[in-house]
Amino acid sequence: MHNARGDLLYVGKARRLRERVGSYFTAAVNAKTAELISHVYTIETRVARSALEAALLESELIRELKPPYNRMLKSVARAYFIKLDLKDEFPRIMVAPRIGTRPGVRYLGPFIGRRSLDHSVRALSRILGLRSCPGTLAPDPDFSPCLYGQMGHCCAPCNAGISADAYAARVRRAMAFLQGRAGQLLGDLARARDQAASALRYEEAARLRRDLESLATLSHRASRLSQIVTENNLVIVTGPDHDRAAHVVLSGRLALTRKLDSPAAGAEVRAFVIQHFERYKAKPVARDELEPMQIVARWLRERTPDEGRLIYLSGPNLETWGIEMRAEEAVPGTAC
Repeated sequence: MHNARGDLLYVGKARRLRERVGSYFTAAVNAKTAELISHVYTIETRVARSALEAALLESELIRELKPPYNRMLKSVARAYFIKLDLKDEFPRIMVAPRIGTRPGVRYLGPFIGRRSLDHSVRALSRILGLRSCPGTLAPDPDFSPCLYGQMGHCCAPCNAGISADAYAARVRRAMAFLQGRAGQLLGDLARARDQAASALRYEEAARLRRDLESLATLSHRASRLSQIVTENNLVIVTGPDHDRAAHVVLSGRLALTRKLDSPAAGAEVRAFVIQHFERYKAKPVARDELEPMQIVARWLRERTPDEGRLIYLSGPNLETWGIEMRAEEAVPGTAC
């Protein structure tokens, strides 16, 4: 949206552009939107191949051109991530509002809504005995553990109550749960709940039931995500047959976007993955990569099954997939 002088006022995206633009010109808009519309003189449109490309283009234009009304009217639901710092000898599971740049940190998300996520993370940490206290630990047998350690909600690595290897095994169980292998942990909880109820320990059974419901919800939400954000390695193909593009995601980063406009384009994508797959695994996340990472992660969570084609990569060997793929699954263009 531009004013009469041609100054850019606002950038937005929509699948149904006519409805989205029309929604600004109604009596129900708030004061800030009414102020924006009072200055709009022309509306420029661009067509993207997919909702993913529209979101990336919107982000790029806002970052480069800084339209004044985008900050004023921003109302996107806040996203959160589950964070696990594997560089820590005794890592804890945390909820983070954004992806960071430190190497060795795993992120799962995005999740919308913090309260239920906090409850689920606390329950998972308590059940597996993982610590929740901040800071770096220096285990000391003479150290008195906190209340959580005394209650048995933490395995108390602070007073050398558990070895680093045994603690790491608990962390691996947490990682397995977050990556979709939740059956064993949920089964153990269900059996413990039933045993507590049979023994007439009703308060304990009620607590276990709440934990089971919370973790089952977290497991369901996590299963909708592809995998840990920084472990995402895939090619996303979007667009109709006559106008396709490949988006290469390596270690969570949007590493390459290439229009598939010739037979040579597929070969270029293959060569790029072969050359850069291992390099991205070792490469720290740069600050300018964070926003595209979050956009891709959110798109993977929210996409419909017919929206684009996902080709997951287990390594740089691409003989099994073929970038010349048919695009019958691709989504039609999205306006931005």
